[in-house]
Amino acid sequence: RTDQTSARSATSQRDETSILNIVAVQNAVELIIRASKPPVKHEYMGKCKAVILENFETISRTNAIFELPEKLLEDIVSDDRLRAREQVVYEAVLAWAQNQNGGPSGDAGNGTFDGHEGLLACVRFPMIPSEILVLRVLNGREASSCECLRNMATEAVTWQAVPVHLRDRVKLRYLTRDQCTKRKDVAIDAKTVDSAKNGIPSGFGSERSATTRGWSSYRSSATEITTTDQSPATTRSKQADPIAVKDGSTARNLEI
Repeated sequence: RTDQTSARSATSQRDETSILNIVAVQNAVELIIRASKPPVKHEYMGKCKAVILENFETISRTNAIFELPEKLLEDIVSDDRLRAREQVVYEAVLAWAQNQNGGPSGDAGNGTFDGHEGLLACVRFPMIPSEILVLRVLNGREASSCECLRNMATEAVTWQAVPVHLRDRVKLRYLTRDQCTKRKDVAIDAKTVDSAKNGIPSGFGSERSATTRGWSSYRSSATEITTTDQSPATTRSKQADPIAVKDGSTARNLEI
């Protein structure tokens, strides 16, 4: 009987190892949650995290993001190697917090980040383009009801207004220096996992609507804006409407 139990245990471990070795965009969230449970499987967690860091913009647009425990989400969005625009990071954190409070409603801004202020400290607000920072973040209902968010976003606007060569003199009260530092644009080492495909992979959760992500208040506050890329000498002008229809479904276009 002992031999049979040991054999079943060994088989179970082999099956789990086989599953965890097949990490892709479609299952990275599910597998990192599984790998994080005792006994923690650090090697597999590293593989899953690499996929999530590399493909965060894709994953953050699906309901899979809601499955992440808060500590795991903090670990991901605070990582210096996260490859995502900072406004996407903010919207992902906002959507996650709203989901914890039962989803967005007419009073979606009230208490959204109560008890989740640690997530806000992972968002690098000064890296968000100024027009989005003002029109979307500060003008949003969430900032009117969350002092922590309002203080961070306001200080980020101040930081952006200071010439680059003088920013080290800015005395920060609400932001950290890490929040004022651009993430590293480095390739994530994930050689053992499948590379991500463009867009949402088939069968991978469901894409959330723009109203769930809180973009409606931004849409009503601007009709057309011009933004400048982080890279020099590249300027683009686009409609501020963040909604894009793709393959017959409603999708959010973050390329503002």
